[in-house]
Amino acid sequence: MSFFVYKLNVITQNICQYIQHHYPDEYAHCDQMSSQMDPEQKDIQIQLMESFHSGNVLLLQDPALEQLRQQLFRSKILFVLSPFLLMIVMTIVTSG
Repeated sequence: MSFFVYKLNVITQNICQYIQHHYPDEYAHCDQMSSQMDPEQKDIQIQLMESFHSGNVLLLQDPALEQLRQQLFRSKILFVLSPFLLMIVMTIVTSG
């Protein structure tokens, strides 16, 4: 299970780095928004991912961002399914 958390974290970091390097205006906008938030929520990565899911970055027609979006989606699905898959494998192994 920790593998999937690690994988989600790596993909999230890759998305944030891609936005920072290829869309500096959007990065600056998210940085400015995060600086105005409470100290607990003051993380630019949160703002970038919010923009990635429902903001300006979502509207961009960028094949690399679409590929990252698909990777993130697949990793989320595997993260959700991993406990169930592990339970099925354990049931098969212990009953055999």
